[in-house]
Parts: sequence; C-alpha cells; structure tokens
Amino acid sequence: MTEIKITTDSPEAASIIVEILMEVERAERKHPTWPGCHVKQIAFVAEEAGELVRAGNQLDEGKGTFIEIKEEAIQVAATAIRLLKKLPETEKLYTEPCIIDFLTDDDQLNISQEVPNA
Repeated sequence: MTEIKITTDSPEAASIIVEILMEVERAERKHPTWPGCHVKQIAFVAEEAGELVRAGNQLDEGKGTFIEIKEEAIQVAATAIRLLKKLPETEKLYTEPCIIDFLTDDDQLNISQEVPNA
C-alpha cells in the first residue's frame, strides 16, 4: 500500500484524484490482466473515451446525466493510468509491431476465412 499526500488549493481536484485512484484499484480487481500490446492498451483508453462521448450525447438527448458523464470521465482517467503504469514494461518488451498479432488473434478477427470474389 502506498500512501500519498495531496497539497492543492483545489479540494475538488484532490477529491477527483482520489476517485480516479479508487477506480484504478476497482478496475484492476475486476480485470486483473492487462494486454502487453500497446495498441490494445491504447484501444482500451479510446473505448472508455468513446463511452464518455456517448454519455455526453445521451445527456443532450435527454437520456443521460452529469453523474454518468463524471463516472465515464473517471473511467477514462483510470484506464489511462493503467496504460501509464504498464508502459515502462510494455516499452521494455517491445520488439516488433503488435498490431500484427492483434489482427491474427482468432478471438479478435478471423482473416483466414476465404472471401468470395465480388
């Protein structure tokens, strides 16, 4: 357990940072594995950012709330922190583009299937 002390003129910012760190811990417990491929890591952050955009659109359509926007923003920040935590190890192990592995993973995309001629 690491203890941190936050000194700021903004108690709101300190509270948000605490919420983000709590979300990082929750996400790591729920999803303990994190991909080694930097592209997949970035895609996770982008996915969360997309959910934040969706929350904003839903608010404009009368279907969402600012609470949902805040929750999604915290998840974006927490996912970005997970990427940043793993980045030194990812960089150390990087030897070749990993997007090739992503495109050939059977669980991601099956490109071995023949495509009929148009």
